[in-house]
Amino acid sequence: MEERKIGRLIALKTKFEEISKKAEYLLNLEIKSSYMKYPSESEIIAIIEDYNSALSHLNKLDLADLALILPSISQTAEYGNLHKIIINSHAAVNAIDSLIPKKIPSELANQLNDWRDEINKIEDYDICKNLNEALNEMRYGHYIASGLISARVIIWILQQIPPERKDIQNKDKKKVDTLIKARVIKKDDRDIHERILRAARFARHFVSHRIDRYPTLNDANSLLSDAVKLGIIYTSLKKKR
Repeated sequence: MEERKIGRLIALKTKFEEISKKAEYLLNLEIKSSYMKYPSESEIIAIIEDYNSALSHLNKLDLADLALILPSISQTAEYGNLHKIIINSHAAVNAIDSLIPKKIPSELANQLNDWRDEINKIEDYDICKNLNEALNEMRYGHYIASGLISARVIIWILQQIPPERKDIQNKDKKKVDTLIKARVIKKDDRDIHERILRAARFARHFVSHRIDRYPTLNDANSLLSDAVKLGIIYTSLKKKR
């Protein structure tokens, strides 16, 4: 990524942080209004204009997809709009931060090289391609992108392991039983059993259960590690069929 674009991303992230703090300040004035003045209509309109202006810069930075999921706010002096600005600004800060290249720890860089070797041994083109994409995103410090790609791989692999009917209780546990019966994993290897169950919960947590939660470095690291392990397990299962 060009240094100039990185600088503009950092500046825009800072702008959204400032907007969020100002909106929180105005909202606190309204909450404490019994002994402090209400924020004026002009103050609320001004912060809305600042927010909408910051949104317009997303398109200028080729971030149209992000602009689509962060709607503009009508210029009406309603306190509910302050809540929207705070929530959307926090989302913008997290999303922009994920796009700014970060220097990853040297230990993680070495781990990524080891995972690359493991990924390239997986005999499934689509799994291999997705995991390499997740690894590349991790290398550039794009933890949200890496985490979501890895989570998608985990969920897809689990969907290929019987049983898959929606009305089945403890479905993930039964999938572990399927792997045991196929002799892909050992019955007494409780660590791998728990790892599969945890990976299933964690992946769904980020993909569908918590839209307000974004993968951190540790989260993305864990998701990629689990996705690689499940990719190896799944290709072993396919050979048994």
